[in-house]
Amino acid sequence: MLVVQNGLHSDAVMTLGTEPVIIGSGPQATMALLDEGIAAQHVSIKPQPESAYLLQALAPDVVVNMVPLPSGESTIVTAPATLRLGPVSLHLGSDGTLASSSETFTHAAEDIPATKRKINPTLMVVGGMATALMLVVIQALSHSATPARRTDMASVSHTPDPSAAQPVPQLVSDAELGRLVVQELTKNNLPELRVSASSGVIIIDGSLSAQEMKTFREVEKWFDASFGTQAVWVSNVSPAPATAPVDVPIQAVWTGKNPNIVVHSQRYRVGTEIVTGLSLFEIRKHTVIMRKGLRPINFNY
Repeated sequence: MLVVQNGLHSDAVMTLGTEPVIIGSGPQATMALLDEGIAAQHVSIKPQPESAYLLQALAPDVVVNMVPLPSGESTIVTAPATLRLGPVSLHLGSDGTLASSSETFTHAAEDIPATKRKINPTLMVVGGMATALMLVVIQALSHSATPARRTDMASVSHTPDPSAAQPVPQLVSDAELGRLVVQELTKNNLPELRVSASSGVIIIDGSLSAQEMKTFREVEKWFDASFGTQAVWVSNVSPAPATAPVDVPIQAVWTGKNPNIVVHSQRYRVGTEIVTGLSLFEIRKHTVIMRKGLRPINFNY
């Protein structure tokens, strides 16, 4: 027989049969204790012959007859015995102990009002078993409740926030945004434009020819489709004024070691400036590549 001596279920009584009993706070517990610090399965008790019991600790903080019982270990005790599971103390006795041994239950009797002491032991046993059974059922129902049901109950008492269902767009950092824009401009042969990004605002500066402006408009459409809700596009790109074709009279080309070209009887190597704003970038077979700013200009020879 088990008697709870303190806690939420103080004075609860459970008669032990021949089957093992599990004490804990979970739905699989035979005797449910809902006090704080009680594990779902805290200890198991298996009756043995001659009022003996095999106790196995299924969780930490189990004390048997003032001796700690580590989790996972077992011990055999003879009734009467005392158990402590976390903050809850229990008395383990034989079936006749409750009615016959007043010395063993001195502490429990002091906590029970005088009116309760006159209750027939059989009624106490039946009442204790009914209480334990109700606790097991309540605990099982609480653990079987699905999250969806809890959500339904909450929606009855609270007005849902419409904005909660709106998807939150994944923001892109300024550095990543700038990198993607530069990558797209380069892919469309517009690398000479200057790109800056700050606080979700992309600023594009530069000038383009009429044909390049058409390509630039396509890049703007790409940006709106990709980041229209996350970032702002500011274009400071203007049409470039019509200029006369660059005329560089290349007199000679050397493609061997230390490649160079000759212009106006002057030798120029890769990286040197031919005229203001125009520098030699690369020498290939039948092609000399120069750059004006970031814009490549090809000369065939």
